[in-house]
Amino acid sequence: MATAAAPALCTVCGARRAGSPCAQCAMRAGPWIATGCSWRERVAPARPAESLLGALVDGALWVAAALVGLLCGRAAGLNALGAIVLAVGAGLAAAVATVSGLTRTGQTPGLALAKVRVLGADSGYPPRWTDLLRPTTRASTTRGPDPLGPPPRLARSGPAATPVRPTARAAAAVPGGWSVLQPGRASVPVGRRAVVGRSSSVGLLEPGTTRVDVYDLTRTVSRNHLVLEPDPTSHTLWVTDLGSTNGSRLQLDGPHASRPLPPRQRIAVASGSVIFCGDQPIVVVTEGTAR
Repeated sequence: MATAAAPALCTVCGARRAGSPCAQCAMRAGPWIATGCSWRERVAPARPAESLLGALVDGALWVAAALVGLLCGRAAGLNALGAIVLAVGAGLAAAVATVSGLTRTGQTPGLALAKVRVLGADSGYPPRWTDLLRPTTRASTTRGPDPLGPPPRLARSGPAATPVRPTARAAAAVPGGWSVLQPGRASVPVGRRAVVGRSSSVGLLEPGTTRVDVYDLTRTVSRNHLVLEPDPTSHTLWVTDLGSTNGSRLQLDGPHASRPLPPRQRIAVASGSVIFCGDQPIVVVTEGTAR
């Protein structure tokens, strides 16, 4: 007698539905944020020709800046040496501005034209100045997703509903207690209290407080956006928006639906909840969430 085939499980929420992910989760904004996948698994390496195009464009901009400096020097009546010094200074200023943009966004004007994003080989974020001396990862944003691109926007209304549940892979990465997951990043334990923001200030980091930095190219995440506080008695997590500029939202079950979180009011959320800080998502999970 033939045995019935095991029902298919959604790779995102673990529900007994057909599909991978199921139709419900496929409608969610960025369902991969709960899968625990590495950012390296999502990027498409840039081709040498793409990187070369970016370097040529940037070099041309530096030369153009130097020529402008030279012409300005001659027009101002400087001698040949003075005009050359001014030209070299203009070229160096253009180069420093280009590299500074690279450390902030992972792109220069040339790389943006070539659709290439440069990431730190270990962090997955734009390289710091010290990272430029080491090998970096160059991702093509035309043949693969932009690793730092914003997710789709969600509607700002809708009734409360059960949030998405992470997969077993994501829950297994949580050693204990509550943790914060970001798209393709390593989980960060919440501990007793965590401040989430673009660059959380030291003043809010009391003893036992964890800082969770959210890298945000869209500039929709405030410096100190929200606070996470686990409740050991009810096994829920309290979320408090710190009066952020662009607000926080809790993702709902409907397609692209969310509920705004009122500022400076504690709201209890369950494990697996997807919270949008501005336009950037985070997932809060606790051990034992997956079935």
